[in-house]
Amino acid sequence: MAFSLQLLVPLDVVLSQDHNQIVTLLEYVRYEFLPQIQQSSIKIMSILSSRMVGLVQLLLKPNVSTSLVEDYASCLEFRSQECQVIENSRDDPGILIMQLLIDNVSRPAPNITHLLLKFDLDTSIERTLLQPKFHFRFCC
Repeated sequence: MAFSLQLLVPLDVVLSQDHNQIVTLLEYVRYEFLPQIQQSSIKIMSILSSRMVGLVQLLLKPNVSTSLVEDYASCLEFRSQECQVIENSRDDPGILIMQLLIDNVSRPAPNITHLLLKFDLDTSIERTLLQPKFHFRFCC
């Protein structure tokens, strides 16, 4: 009986071959009908942001970064409006997004935190004046 050995390749390597697939997976953050899919999308963003050089530049394509930033902000806003006790914080989309921001803030610029917080990526990050461009309601 002959067994074929399959070479297992990490997901980030497979996805780097087709950038459209990366964007498609990350856009599932807006899929609120099944929380596990939304959580998986955020977790994929976290993995890719730690392994894939140039992810931010890929996401800066027209219409991609704007909708992705709005989707992440909307997800956070929705989570903050629920105002419920979080049973399993490890899988809560709001906490996953906050952890994504924290994990990336110290990575070289520009990083996912800079992108999602709407830093001006055309200038030096150190010179960015922190002024919110969008107003989102957060209440609890």
